[in-house]
Amino acid sequence: MSVILVPALELLNINKHFDANEALNGACLQVSAGSIHGIIGENGAGKSTLMQIAYGLTQPDSGQIIIDGAVSKIASPQAAIRLGIGMLHQKVSWLEQLSVLENIVLGDKIDNYFYQDNRPSEIKLQLLIREFGFSFALDSIIGDLTFSQRQQVDIIRALYRGVRVLILDEPMAILSPSESKHLFDLFILLKNQGVSVVIVSHKLIALHQICDVISVVSKGQVIKNIAPSQVSIKQLTKYMVGREVLLPHPNKLAVTKGESKVLTIVDIVAKGINGINFSVYAGQIVALVGLPKAGQDIVLEVLAGMTRLSTGSFDFIGHKINAKSRYSIAKARRLEVSYVPDPMLESGLIHQMSMAESSILGYQNKQSSLFGGFNRHQMIDHCSELMAQWQIRPADPQMNSGYFSGGNQQKMVMAREISQQPKLLLLNQPTSGVDVAGVELIYQQLFALRERGCAIILVSNDLDEVITLADFVVVLHQGKIAKKIAQSQLSKQQLGLLMVKGFADD
Repeated sequence: MSVILVPALELLNINKHFDANEALNGACLQVSAGSIHGIIGENGAGKSTLMQIAYGLTQPDSGQIIIDGAVSKIASPQAAIRLGIGMLHQKVSWLEQLSVLENIVLGDKIDNYFYQDNRPSEIKLQLLIREFGFSFALDSIIGDLTFSQRQQVDIIRALYRGVRVLILDEPMAILSPSESKHLFDLFILLKNQGVSVVIVSHKLIALHQICDVISVVSKGQVIKNIAPSQVSIKQLTKYMVGREVLLPHPNKLAVTKGESKVLTIVDIVAKGINGINFSVYAGQIVALVGLPKAGQDIVLEVLAGMTRLSTGSFDFIGHKINAKSRYSIAKARRLEVSYVPDPMLESGLIHQMSMAESSILGYQNKQSSLFGGFNRHQMIDHCSELMAQWQIRPADPQMNSGYFSGGNQQKMVMAREISQQPKLLLLNQPTSGVDVAGVELIYQQLFALRERGCAIILVSNDLDEVITLADFVVVLHQGKIAKKIAQSQLSKQQLGLLMVKGFADD
């Protein structure tokens, strides 16, 4: 007698519109119990919307949600949690001054308004910590934890609440290679305990390694459900975008334009960095790498005019900036420095603005503005051109920026900053949340910019991306430079050791 296994989660004929834009059109998805299930697709394909419906963040126009064989109404995340559905987002809000335990039990039923006994919760959480090998103590203050550890806290909170299906949105986006491996090991433990793990990600190589099934979402529908053993990475990209995408993207070593220095940094000190020295030439891409809070983000913020120097200086094409200089974001832009911030910070555009307004954000008051005093028609035309050039969908300049997928938002920020034809381009996680076709496009744009003589400083957690793009790498460890490495000497193993230890074993 055969046993019919009921899916842990099933979404049937899900439809969803946002105003006139169709996000989902009859999407169907089955997630087996105790499996690792990958969800891939182009930016704007409907992946996140489908998962938000499963978690009760968004309500479908029509369709059914079935959990363990029973049709369910999920009107809110609280309802999803009660039904065993949990979701981890890229951007998580914590009360940073409180402990891990205090954050996890927030929202628990209060039995006594004068005293809340957390001892039963603490015992349950200690068992989960031992069972899954989490790397923090319950009395640790959230503000002292790394992003990877906070992610683990999110997972243990879901387990504490009885999750049976755990959805994760781009969980590897800003993790180091060692942190990603630890997360993969945790996923396998969860799977072995019967928990279904659903991963929405553009990291195709990682998904190919760990998933039991990968579903491809395209134009609001699930068009393929594939076992990774039956498909190559190139075939996956073809299902996603209709063609094969070249991965990795070959890097030709830069020929610097007349060996002219664009930027020289001398012993700069600021909060989180100490004694940083390096130079960048015209037509060169320099990557800064390190573990979270190693200082690479601070270096970019100093150069972008967002963080003040304590001591030291930098010279940018004859303009010397030191601790006494009145250097600001506006001054940096006047000097033709463009900056693409980390998408996790959500500071590159304003969600309530139209995409047309976001396309000139920060440059709207330029004296030689193309728009001649904010001409709306020209602004919309300019945005339309960027949307066509950067394949940003839907191609609606008047739609609110917040309605676009994270990858399409990131492409607009990249498009806006690169369209200024900068002399120095600062990039923090430039391809985070961007699909493979978008990554290919960004790489092509950066190589073209390099050919025109632009100096580029890149911060990325993706070491494959660093090796692909960089002509020169500066490794930071605990706010100081551990090593400077030429492109011809780069290896992922060496970079990983330097990031963790501050030195490489002989």
